[in-house]
Amino acid sequence: MKVKFILFITSLFVLSACTNSAASSESYKVGLPEEFSPAMLEFLATYSMPMYSTIHKQDEDGFTYSHFNVENNPERIDYFITSKKEVANHFASLIQSDNQEARFNELTKDFESVMEPIEEYPEIELGEDNLLTLRSGDKETSIELAEKFNWNPEDELVVSIPRLSDKSIFLLLKNTDASGENRNGYILLSKDLTSSFVVGNRDSFLKNLNNGELNEFKDLLLLNEQYALIPGDTHILDYENKTTHDLDATKNKISRDGKYVWLGGNKESLKKGTHQLQRTEDYIAGSEDYYAEIQLDYDDITDELQIESAGVDASRIVYFNEGLVILYLRFNSAITGTAGTTNVIFELSEDQENLTFYLADLGLQ
Repeated sequence: MKVKFILFITSLFVLSACTNSAASSESYKVGLPEEFSPAMLEFLATYSMPMYSTIHKQDEDGFTYSHFNVENNPERIDYFITSKKEVANHFASLIQSDNQEARFNELTKDFESVMEPIEEYPEIELGEDNLLTLRSGDKETSIELAEKFNWNPEDELVVSIPRLSDKSIFLLLKNTDASGENRNGYILLSKDLTSSFVVGNRDSFLKNLNNGELNEFKDLLLLNEQYALIPGDTHILDYENKTTHDLDATKNKISRDGKYVWLGGNKESLKKGTHQLQRTEDYIAGSEDYYAEIQLDYDDITDELQIESAGVDASRIVYFNEGLVILYLRFNSAITGTAGTTNVIFELSEDQENLTFYLADLGLQ
């Protein structure tokens, strides 16, 4: 039988925007917060979306989603909206549930019931022979993707919108039958279809970005006034100096919004000891300024659990975004098998000297 444990952490958590940081005041709570924060609501909505969907922050009140509907003929992009209040109400029963993992799974599967369709964005359809049709108001345009990207008309494609703004849309086209750089194609277009730009691969994208051809779509790409996140979320372009920076994503964990780098966070298992998070611009600058420093002591964790464990055999980040981190830990049994698993949920906020760790097993791995 698989036994799951709630985790008590006796670790030093140091958070600061500089290397000379002071220890934080920690508190621990078994279960989930009595009220979900905006960052937690975003995670719940993100995790609950149907396959081939992308969440977009809309405003202070809620989220907009784009969903590639493969069941429709022709396949198309559908758009939905859900208010933060609806997300909170939908997941309210999770907080006091006796079996949070099971209840979490039930609620995520039923999340589409609170996704309301909207029609304020262009119609996007993928028809026969990979003909992409775009409509907005009385404007309509078509793109023969096979010809434009040197693909076959019969290739299986997945269309998504990784980035969406009030004015523009960034389309990502994934060819599941292709390989290498020819696997992806990009289309940037204005919401009213008055302008668009087709990019063949990431190298072409970088070239077009560097020479200013994509300036009209900066609102889709910029992390701040100086840096742009290149498709794939592994490289940053410095607009000012026209240089590209590798975020070393095979080793480091990049936050979903591209604003933070967890040094060594993408390794097979998080090591025991100190972990450091940097703002992306500090990482690029080679600075030793850290947004956060985390001390993980697995020996103390095992002692607090009061279990017979041979140590942690798996530890990784399952969610990392601005404001929220979720970890997964699995403990080896001292005899055989697994001694237990848990998720650790904590928020990164401006008040980084008073942190609460919510310790609950949602089954996230």
